[in-house]
Amino acid sequence: MKLKKNDIKNRSLKNTKIKKFAIIFIAICLIWTIFFATDYIRVTKYYKKPLFSINVKSKHIVDSYADYIEQKYVGLGYSTYIRVSDVSKDKYDVDYAEIRLINKVIKSFFRGITG
Repeated sequence: MKLKKNDIKNRSLKNTKIKKFAIIFIAICLIWTIFFATDYIRVTKYYKKPLFSINVKSKHIVDSYADYIEQKYVGLGYSTYIRVSDVSKDKYDVDYAEIRLINKVIKSFFRGITG
């Protein structure tokens, strides 16, 4: 059974389409991983607000025992809920954070307030 020229061209076109799709898919997954990892590291290690997430909800809570700001940030497939006790322009430290990946809590921590 001999292959015709058109058969060879069709096979090579299918292979290139699959390769292009695979490269695009891998690139999108890599970009998403970088965004998530950056936000995760900023919140958990450096106690800063997320960089690649959008602030969707923020409220200032003043109580007899507490004075802090609650903020919810949403990224692509993940969200971050943080509490900040001292907000000034030169200092923005997270005291409590909860990171969710597809609505499942993957990391939750409380950093004690130091005097």
